[in-house]
Amino acid sequence: MAYFTLGFAHGQVSLLYDSAYTIKPGEPYDPDNLLPLVGASEVNAWALQALDSAFAISDRARGLTPEGFPADWIGVSGGVDVDRFRRIVRSYKARYRAGVARDAQQRAAVDWAAVIADATNGIDSDHVLQMSSTAGWSLAVLAQLRVSTGWSQMTPFILGMADTSGGYQAWLAQPLMQRTPFLMHTPDRRFPSGATRGLQTAASGGNSRSGPGAASMLYFRNRPSGEDTPAEPWGTWYYDNHRFWGVGAAGGSGPFVAMARAENDMLAAEGYIRTGQVALATPLIDRYRTAAGLPSVAGITNTTTPVPGGNACVPKVPQAPGFTTTACGNILEAMKWEKRVETSFTGASQWFIDSRGWGDLAEGTVTQWPVPWQELFARGFSSYTTQDRAPRGTYGF
Repeated sequence: MAYFTLGFAHGQVSLLYDSAYTIKPGEPYDPDNLLPLVGASEVNAWALQALDSAFAISDRARGLTPEGFPADWIGVSGGVDVDRFRRIVRSYKARYRAGVARDAQQRAAVDWAAVIADATNGIDSDHVLQMSSTAGWSLAVLAQLRVSTGWSQMTPFILGMADTSGGYQAWLAQPLMQRTPFLMHTPDRRFPSGATRGLQTAASGGNSRSGPGAASMLYFRNRPSGEDTPAEPWGTWYYDNHRFWGVGAAGGSGPFVAMARAENDMLAAEGYIRTGQVALATPLIDRYRTAAGLPSVAGITNTTTPVPGGNACVPKVPQAPGFTTTACGNILEAMKWEKRVETSFTGASQWFIDSRGWGDLAEGTVTQWPVPWQELFARGFSSYTTQDRAPRGTYGF
């Protein structure tokens, strides 16, 4: 568990910061000589090495009574056995291998064979943590998301790609600072249906702030109009992500998806697409796509064929050169759509990390963070501003 913790901590840091220091077992502690800062790729490499050690050592737990790990070691109700622990380790390895890329060129150069090997031996169900505000790990941010209107408000930039009414295309054609909300119509069951906003709000649970029901797959709601909160014109919309509002309604207690099986599956699918094995990617994508009411992508064997659905296809992707029109996305865009929706508000910084590697970020977005000022000041260094910013991305944003 110690190696897993080291791997997880260094892996997450390597995804977000331009540099950090590595903490390794056996290294002597010298208070007069601080550990040197090293680049994110080196931090990431040590994270993978630590996870390899966790994986190797875990096999020694077989045959012990009880076999596996105490429940409170990993936050999973009932604990995990050795095989489950090893699957969790490999899924995190797949995340870190792919996620460390800072741009589309680096993402393309990822060792996708290794990602596929890890992901296909990774988790086969969601990695769910049992949050508790009184007896364990609390998740206060999920409680905060439902406290005030606007905290969970979504923008149409990405989610508008599910719209089949023409509203998204019209929204793209408006000047950025003059855009107005539109009512989305989509066959995707993770969004509310209905011909009017009132019907969509009713389908979302009305005034309830307890999130979707236990058997519901409605990740997004159309909020009651009285709860609308103005934002920038391009950020104002009718839709909130309320997937985990049940945790907030319980004061920060309840099940939270730390890593979705969909994240693991889409890492494998992306690897298959990037290595020319599209046919192996389609069943992984369909596992979530068809369950959400979207037509199967089975039969697509290349990266140029558009997804099925005709005028009602999902996703509809902004098109160059003006990016004010849309067209049905290809198999890569279908994979990206499923990963975005299924990982929304799970884990940490999911959309940012993937969009950075896919080359989808809005122009000028910071691609990695500088070392926190507290760490720099403790070392006698000055704070700095990163110059690492994204170029105009795939969708022209």
